[in-house]
Amino acid sequence: MLIKRLLEISGKKYLCEIWPHLELYIHGGVSFVPYREQFLKLIGKDINYLEMYNASEGFFAAQVRPNDEGMILFTGHGIFYEFMPWKSMVKNFPTR
Repeated sequence: MLIKRLLEISGKKYLCEIWPHLELYIHGGVSFVPYREQFLKLIGKDINYLEMYNASEGFFAAQVRPNDEGMILFTGHGIFYEFMPWKSMVKNFPTR
């Protein structure tokens, strides 16, 4: 909505005409896959996208490289993580 409003106010067709040096968009909260094509049409050129894993409690992880799907876990930001061995988890779930 914001990008569409900027285009409307400026009279431009693409966001890259307003911000020619735009090269990174950081997103998170929902899957970006369904929106990627729409953003390309609004921005007018291919840029880098990085995903953040955030919540109201804080930022948990971020994608490090635009072409890698994985994220790096933030372990030094004051968030407490509790990890459990996988075997102890699966024994509590019924098998089919």
